[in-house]
Amino acid sequence: MKPGFLNEVNEKEESLESFKQEKFVKISAKKKPIWIIVLVLVIAGSGSWFFFNQSTEVPDFTQWTLTDVNSWTDSHEIQLVYKAIYSELPVDLIVSQDLQAGTQIKSDGVLVVEVSQGVDPDEVLVLPSFDSTWDKTALLKWVTDQQIPNYRFEIVVDPQLGNNMLVSYTVSDPSNAYQRSDEIVFLINQTAVVETLIMPDLSTSLLADIQVWASDSDIQLNVLEAFSDLVPVGKVVSQSVADNSIINSGSTLVLTLSKGPAILVADFRTMDSSEAKTWAVDNNLILSVETIYSNVAEGSLISQSVKANTSVESKSKLTVVYSLGNSISFGSYVNSTLSSLKSFIEAQNLLGAQLTLEIATQYSSTVSVNRVIAISVNDAEVSRGSMIEVVVSLGALVKVPDFSSLDSSDYHGTYNAILAAAKTANVTIRITTVDDPDSDVISITQSVSVGTLCSSADILDIILTY
Repeated sequence: MKPGFLNEVNEKEESLESFKQEKFVKISAKKKPIWIIVLVLVIAGSGSWFFFNQSTEVPDFTQWTLTDVNSWTDSHEIQLVYKAIYSELPVDLIVSQDLQAGTQIKSDGVLVVEVSQGVDPDEVLVLPSFDSTWDKTALLKWVTDQQIPNYRFEIVVDPQLGNNMLVSYTVSDPSNAYQRSDEIVFLINQTAVVETLIMPDLSTSLLADIQVWASDSDIQLNVLEAFSDLVPVGKVVSQSVADNSIINSGSTLVLTLSKGPAILVADFRTMDSSEAKTWAVDNNLILSVETIYSNVAEGSLISQSVKANTSVESKSKLTVVYSLGNSISFGSYVNSTLSSLKSFIEAQNLLGAQLTLEIATQYSSTVSVNRVIAISVNDAEVSRGSMIEVVVSLGALVKVPDFSSLDSSDYHGTYNAILAAAKTANVTIRITTVDDPDSDVISITQSVSVGTLCSSADILDIILTY
């Protein structure tokens, strides 16, 4: 606590606050306390706790797609930040998550995941020693395992060599190290009769029709995608065998389809969040904008899920994270409930505020129980990572009266006398009435000793036997 903080609070204390009491009806039975009002209070308190502390368990996102995770976070009102990385996992599958499965996360919390954008097309690969022991089946397994996109088979006929065995191979640029996206062509021997075909012009054909033609012609089809400013999405940009050329059955045709125009991802460091949203709309991209507290200047970019100048296609998803700065604005929490203050701090911490709360308690005759008497920050700003000091009311400090000395000549008079004494002493009571057929006198017992100092909010049990 700050020096003198409690002293300043003490000087503001004035007269006793108003009497609080709970009224109960008579129960004609042996020691059956009336719990209805208490139960309502407990339920109401639990409801408030639930309202301010809703949380859910983070699933294991293994095998989830980004779309699945986005739907889950939307349904739980959780902020999703994702980063696209190269991975051997299929495109759009989750690679990692910052919160382990089973962790509790509250509404408005931030979840960070890494999502696969497939293997790195520019990764340098060491080619195996392709020799005459390799056949077409082994080659197909290799290109599949290594996720080689740009490969094809060409056929030669040599009766002296084994069927479907490798004769030779070529790469697009033998002088440089082989990269995954480079073209590689395998020359395969075929001893069976090879049918020669005239390659049609596929530029106006649909992929489904091309697949039917390839199947009927014993042509293996390898479909790639590329950006194109001229060719509509889904149409053929190029084919590895030109139209009207000869192609042998059993060969591979590499077909490149258009992804539409390439959209270069902006460097969002040059934009604020509003400008980023406008840019995304203008470029037909789906942009998620998140904000968190950080030491980065307010309004400045912290991160973007896809690097600047990366080419993406229309309707691609991007996430950008902007800074809320290093200062958190506090309103006035004096006389507010402690739960509302905690809720505010928790919400800010979910955005990276890193605030801590130090709570002191004090009796107060002017501020109700569990409400804020004083706080170290009021209608002001604090830095990220600050400690917030607060004094919370325990209610008024009262002295427990002697209820057993009250007039006990008749039941109703005694009951009313108990209520009057409680009001005068400013104590909260709970009366349990017991109808004892074996007793001819009225007796009063109390759960807290006479003269004890306690809070006006503490419940004092009174048993009235008659």
